[in-house]
Amino acid sequence: MGWTSDWQSASIAVPITMTSGDIFYAPAFKTYIMVYAMNLGLMYYSYLKAASSIVPTTTSDGICTDIMENIFKYQWSKPVLMLNTWTTGGSYSYDGGVLQGYFDDDDITNGGNCMLVHWSAQPGGKAGNIVDAYQFRSAKVCLGAL
Repeated sequence: MGWTSDWQSASIAVPITMTSGDIFYAPAFKTYIMVYAMNLGLMYYSYLKAASSIVPTTTSDGICTDIMENIFKYQWSKPVLMLNTWTTGGSYSYDGGVLQGYFDDDDITNGGNCMLVHWSAQPGGKAGNIVDAYQFRSAKVCLGAL
């Protein structure tokens, strides 16, 4: 698959409305994982389902050369609820993703099963007080078997 100006032919459809997300290869699980957030403060993950392990092709520099081919070749699993980020008294929680590599060898992108997820929240503080009104939050999430 090469580059295309037709965004619809290169789009990934997921069976859920999402505001943001990340796709990455998880060596310990031998598949790609997609972590995504919804406006309702819920964070989900899905993974590519394949009959056998998905092992990406890489160059001598470690650059993966078949990411898009793998993503389009296989089907995504049903969404799995990973985290509820809703803040009591707040009006929203949104824009979640993964800060890849944070946990070194335990990180999901380095062969471990843990990831640092992040999101933005409005916890219900006083209007005009930037410290109370908006916050960047994070949490450690470790996955078991997929």
